[in-house]
Amino acid sequence: MIGLSMDSTAKLHYKRAAVLIDEGRMQDAAREMRAGLAIEPEDPDLLIGLATCLLGLEELDEAEVVISAALARAPGDPCAHHAHFVLLQERGDHEGAERAILQAIELDPDEPQYHALHSWLLLEQERWDEALGAADAALALDPFDENAPVGRALALVSLGRAEEAMEDARRKLAAGPDDPTAHALAGLTSMASGDHEAAFACLREAQQLDPTKDWLRDFGLIGLGLAGRPLYAALIAWLLGLPRGTGLTPEPGRRTGLLGPVALLGTLGRVAVRPFTTAVLRASRYGRLAVTPADASAARVFGGVLAFVLLDTLVAVLAGGAIAAAVVLVLGLYVLAVTGVALDADPWGRRRLVTRVAVAHAAGLALWAGVMAAVLVIVGS
Repeated sequence: MIGLSMDSTAKLHYKRAAVLIDEGRMQDAAREMRAGLAIEPEDPDLLIGLATCLLGLEELDEAEVVISAALARAPGDPCAHHAHFVLLQERGDHEGAERAILQAIELDPDEPQYHALHSWLLLEQERWDEALGAADAALALDPFDENAPVGRALALVSLGRAEEAMEDARRKLAAGPDDPTAHALAGLTSMASGDHEAAFACLREAQQLDPTKDWLRDFGLIGLGLAGRPLYAALIAWLLGLPRGTGLTPEPGRRTGLLGPVALLGTLGRVAVRPFTTAVLRASRYGRLAVTPADASAARVFGGVLAFVLLDTLVAVLAGGAIAAAVVLVLGLYVLAVTGVALDADPWGRRRLVTRVAVAHAAGLALWAGVMAAVLVIVGS
């Protein structure tokens, strides 16, 4: 709640920032909060708002300074202790995080979010009974809370009460058949009970109902861990964590031409991550949920070009020998790298980037070909 004494212009900046936070534009929101603080440098609401933005941007050191200022000016504000909890949790300080969230609960015991967050913190420490109690406290305050049912289900499964968790999931699903969280929760509990067919169906339904959220990471990986398949979950998490998507290829510089084939292999390595991880994920029942249509399309194009390059190289080996095959292979890798850059590039700057990469790598390969030809001539003479 905005302080009544806040300057009207600062209040306007605060309201703009709140809208930007809802849109996920944390950098812009932080700029608005700072503009408000330039007018009201000691306002706790603006300080807490800026801290929220900084935590979202993972700028933890600056967030700590801002949170300390907010706590000094408003030690009785539960929102300040909530922000402190998030900071300490991000840094892995479970004891400090628990003190912070308990302080927030003491100041505002009727806020279900604080109890739900406490439940998740206790789950991370494998304190299953206490986590269940905290989740129940959140649900008692708000039966429609989104986070508490998930914490309750995880606690029940961890306590060996999977059937009870399944009943909870069924009730939530019956109450909201169009609720993606209910489907994801049903998927998680199905995994824990060993019914992977039902789990996959539920997670896929959640993905279709709300494609903006990463249901695989949020529920599928947790469920796989609970189902006794942590290595499988770790593999999928590692693949999803690799840099894949648009904007991975930097603008080529002078080094691209000088390094020649080495630079080409570097570009090829960057652009190959997306299609190869997509291929592996598509081979996994749960990994398939994380593959977008754009990923699948890019993987098919990249795979087609790769198959063509390998087939041409094989033909060159049979028809012209090793030297011809080496030339065809290098040219094929050049085409493959440029294709990968085109598939990964941001649409707004694709033509310019692809042209510059193609020219830079062509110049590099030509330079190295010239150097090698000169060396062969000198050695031959």
